[in-house]
Amino acid sequence: KKWILINNFISIILLIFLVYCLINSLFSQYLIDSLYTTISYSRYFFFSIGVAILLLNNEKNLIYFGYTLLLVLFFLSIDSYFQFYLGKNIFGWEMFEPGRVSSLFRDELIMGGFITRLLPLIIFFLILFSSNNKYFLFFSILFFPIILSLVFFSGERTALVMMIIQLILFLIFLKININFLLI
Repeated sequence: KKWILINNFISIILLIFLVYCLINSLFSQYLIDSLYTTISYSRYFFFSIGVAILLLNNEKNLIYFGYTLLLVLFFLSIDSYFQFYLGKNIFGWEMFEPGRVSSLFRDELIMGGFITRLLPLIIFFLILFSSNNKYFLFFSILFFPIILSLVFFSGERTALVMMIIQLILFLIFLKININFLLI
């Protein structure tokens, strides 16, 4: 069962790409820098395989992972709004740059990118947890403006564009009634 994760088309393509990058790095003029970059990219492949193995082995792990993601996003949302309105977050850390919320990331202004990259996983878990719940659409519609405003407060333009694209794709794939959405 675990071998299927590595032996599928996408995993094989990613593994071939990593080997290609490694071979290119070996012929680079700046060998150490190039190898460092290539090896650091390999962590994404191994992380995705590891998470898939962890989540597919036990359904409870999947549920715990989803609740942990939602809890992290909830805490980050509260802390970010706190920092946006009061100038300091829950721990008393001030904004590193005026007008840009960084929340728990202190001087690294990456909160918008962090939320944007977690959003597809969070959408998956919201759908998974509330597939039998008729209030899912209502909760999701309340959830997305909060997340969109957090990305806007972070001041990251790329993260904001990525978030808008993700929301549009979410609306297209779920075939949500536009009249309901406007209400």
